[in-house]
Amino acid sequence: QSLRPKTVYKKDWDQTWFMVSFDIPSNQRKVHDAFRRKLKELNFIQYHKSLYIHPCDYSSELDFISNYFDIQDSVFYFYAADVANHNQLKKIFGL
Repeated sequence: QSLRPKTVYKKDWDQTWFMVSFDIPSNQRKVHDAFRRKLKELNFIQYHKSLYIHPCDYSSELDFISNYFDIQDSVFYFYAADVANHNQLKKIFGL
């Protein structure tokens, strides 16, 4: 399982945002911090408190990480065709 940041190229991007939301119980603070750190290592941008965004699909990587930390019931991901601040996000990711 590769857990390296993915590179997205403007010409290949399908205009879909990959979003991750999580609600890890407060008694698992170390797991929460480790999960958040992993998202940042994968170059996700924090969109809201526990909501991160990236233009690449990381579903298999997040399944792996969630299984590793045993937090499958606390991590949710979805795809969005349109988000607020779309143009700003495109600039951040170089799209």
